[in-house]
Amino acid sequence: MRQDQHDARDRLTRLGGTRLAGELAAIYLDEMPRRLAAARNALREGDAEVLGETVHGMRSRSAQFGATELVSACQDVELAADRGDVVAAASRLMVVEARYAEFAGWLLEQVGVGGW
Repeated sequence: MRQDQHDARDRLTRLGGTRLAGELAAIYLDEMPRRLAAARNALREGDAEVLGETVHGMRSRSAQFGATELVSACQDVELAADRGDVVAAASRLMVVEARYAEFAGWLLEQVGVGGW
């Protein structure tokens, strides 16, 4: 486990206990695929504004869990979207998807083995 993820896990557990931290993780894991789908849809429609807003929300939620690599990837998409560069945003969204898959795997392990 990366130190930033460990720190975020500990912070969430201190604030709300293991049950709440696990529930927040489950909500995150449920919500993020829908946000990714919305981001892909915004790309298909060429809507940089909606893409930026969607990815901004993904970045904020991921930061709560200490997913710094995912946060950084989201920021790259958000910056490209802010410039209206949907081509760059599309390639960067692939990085977001890969980072999310990695992080979601780790988070599922934490929730599944009672790490929270």
